[in-house]
Amino acid sequence: MTNQEFRIWLSGFFELVGQGAQDEGANNGEGADQEDILLSRQQLFIIGNHANLAEAVEGALESDVETIRTIVRQQVQSLPEPSSLADASVAAEICALLE
Repeated sequence: MTNQEFRIWLSGFFELVGQGAQDEGANNGEGADQEDILLSRQQLFIIGNHANLAEAVEGALESDVETIRTIVRQQVQSLPEPSSLADASVAAEICALLE
C-alpha cells in the first residue's frame, strides 16, 4: 500500500464508518458528520497498521500520513480499555488531513 492508497483506503473507511453512524440514527437519516464518528481502539489500531503498511512499502511516510499515524498512536495510548471510544474530534482531525 502506498501513501496515496492509504489516503484512499482511509477515506473509504470513514465513508463506511459514517454510513454505520447514519444507520444507527445519527443526523435523522442524513449522512453522518465527522463529529458523529467515534473510533474504537480496534479501529484506531487498524488505521495505524495500514499506515505502517504504507511505510513498509514506500520506505517512508509522507507528512500528512505520518501525522495521522501519530494522532492514532496517541489516541490508542490514551484509551484506558479496548472498548473505549476516542473523542469525536479525533475523526474530524484525521478527516481534515485527508482534504
